[in-house]
Amino acid sequence: MTDSILLDVTRDWLVRYGRWVRAGGVLPRFERVETCLDDYDGSELLTDDQALIVDKALALLSRVQPFEGKAIKWAYIDRREIRVIARDLGRSYGAARELLRMGECIMSGLLQPHLPTHLLVDRVRNGR
Repeated sequence: MTDSILLDVTRDWLVRYGRWVRAGGVLPRFERVETCLDDYDGSELLTDDQALIVDKALALLSRVQPFEGKAIKWAYIDRREIRVIARDLGRSYGAARELLRMGECIMSGLLQPHLPTHLLVDRVRNGR
């Protein structure tokens, strides 16, 4: 398993977590975001248990690395563009992009024990 595959699966979970939040999932850490549900792209939504695992990891990230936590929340839940995240954080575009990347990497490490092994194996077999 390569790091990029783990990061791809983590990003996929973050996208599906954002969709779950916008669909009105239970949000112990974040307020409900009032936006319409994304156009359905055929991917499965996370189960409530999976979404709460992501939520717990995001809460931990936000507590330990607040800027990275905000970048993840704004990118995946609020669907803000990096330039908007940069403006709201008072950082340059490049700095905001790096904060988002660092947040994704930390989330990848936090979620790794919870990711179903078959997802990772399928990605390796299929070349992503």
